Amino acid sequence: FLHMRLAELRLRAGELETALAECEKALQSDPENQKIMLLRAGILDSLERSDEAIPLYRKLIEKNPGLSAPYLLLSTSYLRRKEAAKAIEVLEELNKRYPNDPTVVNFLGKAYESAGDYKRAESYYHEALSRKGGEEAPPVDLVRIYLKTKRGAKAKELLNKILQKDPKNVFARKVLGELSISENNLDEALEHLQVLEGEERD
Repeated sequence: FLHMRLAELRLRAGELETALAECEKALQSDPENQKIMLLRAGILDSLERSDEAIPLYRKLIEKNPGLSAPYLLLSTSYLRRKEAAKAIEVLEELNKRYPNDPTVVNFLGKAYESAGDYKRAESYYHEALSRKGGEEAPPVDLVRIYLKTKRGAKAKELLNKILQKDPKNVFARKVLGELSISENNLDEALEHLQVLEGEERD
């Protein structure tokens, strides 16, 4: 327990190599501890040692298929490696286990977006929002898809909805400002930029 606690403290301090060493010590006394294994895999991933992290995630999934964290972290590791197809396979398997989990659906959206399948990504993002109860979180993923598929009007519609709930939202103001400039609507762009400058001064 001591070495695991030290590993967590080192990790929070950004001391990844030291945190990894503490994980190794913790596993010497408790080699099958899944929490320590997951922590070690995450640190290896952060150190860009995914070749070592991925087998650990796979082992954890085999040991406890009902635990969602190893699936999500494994998919993220694959996406960092530009292996979207593998990430999608992992997430589809998890989605079968937890078909009502908005986090899993959102991860699927990100994986399909990474694969360049924007239509399916958009579908999953819509589904994730509906499972969260509609507009609980700013739909920034959908905004990104609309921008990538050259649907500026749809992006602006969503961004304005964000501003209705949060008039000082930096993301919405920044993107709306950029869209206004691209449309040569300088008065509108100036309005958004002035709000952003005011936020920076505050």
